[in-house]
Amino acid sequence: MRAAIVDTGPLVAFLDRGEQHHRRGAEQIEAPDPPLLVCGPVQSRSLVFCRTAGSWSGSFTGAGSLDKCV
Repeated sequence: MRAAIVDTGPLVAFLDRGEQHHRRGAEQIEAPDPPLLVCGPVQSRSLVFCRTAGSWSGSFTGAGSLDKCV
């Protein structure tokens, strides 16, 4: 089975509706294949970045899609 490793940038774009690359990030993360690999520090860093950037409201877009992240 193949998997894709996701780093902070695409995850921030997915989570933050105000991010200029949000649409592209959402399309990539919500794509059906392959499963995504996201380590804990990347998840944490992404959330902190979104919070401190000031454009994140604290609500996830497509949070259900994160279920496919391992």
